[in-house]
Amino acid sequence: YVDQAALKAAGWEDVRTKYVRNARYRSMQDAADAVKEMVPLVGDHWTRYLPKEQLQAAQQRYKDDKATDEDGTRLLTTRTKGGKAIGLLRIPRMAGATGTAVRQILSGMEPVDSLYLDLRGNLGGSFDVGVQVASAFLPQGSRVVSVQRQSGPEESFDALEEGLQTEVPLHVLVDQNTASAAEILTAALRDNGRADVLGAPTYGKGLVQTLVRLGDQSGVEVT
Repeated sequence: YVDQAALKAAGWEDVRTKYVRNARYRSMQDAADAVKEMVPLVGDHWTRYLPKEQLQAAQQRYKDDKATDEDGTRLLTTRTKGGKAIGLLRIPRMAGATGTAVRQILSGMEPVDSLYLDLRGNLGGSFDVGVQVASAFLPQGSRVVSVQRQSGPEESFDALEEGLQTEVPLHVLVDQNTASAAEILTAALRDNGRADVLGAPTYGKGLVQTLVRLGDQSGVEVT
């Protein structure tokens, strides 16, 4: 994903001229120092330079997000004084097992009059898992998200399976700590008319993040 307006406002062509076309680097350290200077110019605190040790830690974190079974997803149900059944599905993170856990919960839950999807404090995790969770609430073939990268065509991600709960009234709870894949999930349900969104403005990191490894084994985490 590239925000062309922000790129132009940052004068990126001037930066490229200074650091790429006109620069002469005598060592890997010189190049690393230049990268450290350039990254803050993007103006996005999620995009950052990572020394070797931090890059390795970030790679492990990405791996854990896709592999861990400890996602903490759970369903609570209650009834109002009027007898209506209310469900609260709490998803604290987008871990590797979350998509499967959500589908298992939805397939086995008792009927409810409305369901609240609680994404408060969910800082995200695996992008693919966010797509899987959205698919559990949407008809098959629904567009979940489209990603436009700097090079190449737009890439779209659709619900590949039929949703398990596509009719029950759905409400998404968010706060200022709802971020990344959780924001993508929220937007997919809202934009498809599947849910309304309740709570505070989210963190604002509803973009795809990528790790880029550099020649000296350091790297850049790019949003």
